[in-house]
Amino acid sequence: MEKNDPSGSGSEVRCTNKDTIAAAKLADMERIFHMIEVEDHPALEKMLISGRAFHLGKGLEVYVTSEAHREKGILRLRLKGSITEFWASVSSVA
Repeated sequence: MEKNDPSGSGSEVRCTNKDTIAAAKLADMERIFHMIEVEDHPALEKMLISGRAFHLGKGLEVYVTSEAHREKGILRLRLKGSITEFWASVSSVA
């Protein structure tokens, strides 16, 4: 898969390069970016507690399944061996 491939064929295994926050829904990931930008830590904590966001650890093997929102700094990923996709920041993947 080319790095700018909007089809997100996901054939290349990549690796998370830092601990970060991810979300199952794109809209939630966009909210997380805003909360981080304005330093609204209590709201971010509520996203985590509610399950709308979760911690994604460093060193995990992932496939990039969509780069359609790369301009927003967001990728859709799938952990190797999993069928579930989620959203995380571009900077969290090497």
